[in-house]
Amino acid sequence: MTPPVLPVNILRCMSKDDRNTLGKAGDLPEEVNRKIKDRLEKDLHSEVTRFLKILGIPFVYSRTDKRSYLVPTGWADLTLCYKGLFVCIELKTGSKLSPEQQACREEILRAGGRYLVARQTSEVKDFLREIDSELNPPPTI
Repeated sequence: MTPPVLPVNILRCMSKDDRNTLGKAGDLPEEVNRKIKDRLEKDLHSEVTRFLKILGIPFVYSRTDKRSYLVPTGWADLTLCYKGLFVCIELKTGSKLSPEQQACREEILRAGGRYLVARQTSEVKDFLREIDSELNPPPTI
């Protein structure tokens, strides 16, 4: 049997445990939006890592769902070595960089690394093409 659909104002008055008994029907709009955003970001991560694997580009994926004392807070999602260059890629689906991510980005750029905030796989492809053209500029005639 499908649980009843309750108005949001009633759901907001309920405890999280009580709302959990309703399954998905007990989710608040902001919780639904968060789940959608997380799913979109996971899909983007899968697509980009699949692309890098196809090209044989070595990379390390920093898990965002688990914090580690080995990976600084704010570190980019992907760290890769592309044609001898240190490259970091932060994958986003709509949101902007956190202050910690911004600080890491600035530190990496100051050290001579490359950094990209990508919202689509095509941006990663364009970024790598741009690096290719810098390393191997076309002959000028």
